[in-house]
Amino acid sequence: MAISCVVMPLLSAHAATVVWGGGDALWSASNWIVDGVVGQSMPDQLTNNDDITITGGTVTYVPGGDIGYDWGSTNLTILSDGGLTQTATNWWRFNGTGTLTVEGTVTTNASNIEFGLNATDGANLVIDGGTFNHTGSGELKIRTGNTGEITGGGTLNTRFLSLGDFGDGAGGIVTTLDVSDGTLNLTDGSVAHNGIFVSGSNPGGGVVVSPGGVFNAGNLSDTDAYGSKVTDGSSPLTLYDDGSGGVTSVPESSVPLLFTGLLLSASLVRRRAA
Repeated sequence: MAISCVVMPLLSAHAATVVWGGGDALWSASNWIVDGVVGQSMPDQLTNNDDITITGGTVTYVPGGDIGYDWGSTNLTILSDGGLTQTATNWWRFNGTGTLTVEGTVTTNASNIEFGLNATDGANLVIDGGTFNHTGSGELKIRTGNTGEITGGGTLNTRFLSLGDFGDGAGGIVTTLDVSDGTLNLTDGSVAHNGIFVSGSNPGGGVVVSPGGVFNAGNLSDTDAYGSKVTDGSSPLTLYDDGSGGVTSVPESSVPLLFTGLLLSASLVRRRAA
């Protein structure tokens, strides 16, 4: 009995290694390899802190709940030949301390995607050479104390980005999306705040674009709204007219925007529209 009392907590804390068996099928299919055993269904992430990897093929998630919710320290990795898709609008809510790593292709129509549900979480988004397509009508949120990075030539396409907005409950941690080597595309810069919201309690937050990164925003309505939300880590990023009603951090044949030395003045926008 004494031995069983020791062993049972160890078993409940066991983290499984879960690998997709390949091919295209539903997330709920018995196509997972769990600790080397083939033909398994996905373990319940409410009781496991697993390492899940999609190595190849496309997995379609049909919601039975919000993906990522209460997964604890479960990590989900989509490798370069793998894909994960969701057409429903159910949220993706990565709380806890797990990491979503995208080396392949992820496409989701989730209304909102959250990394961290409160200031005590430490969830992470790492787009490492892959493509993350958020086609939903809501936000991609990286809460205070959680992290986001685009690296390895990866791409994030999303309509609206929200950074912070849980106050200073995580010890004043600055919340940023770091575009160190890849591309951030805001697909609709006409929405509130030109597609980027930085909470008032997160004044040092924003999108940080390193020399290997690219920032693009389309369909602008108020170019002045960017201000210092997009920086090179120390000062606002120089942005350029992209030739189609948006801005880009990559100069082509267009002239630099002139707002505070960065953004195109309203008169130039009106002249171009005419």
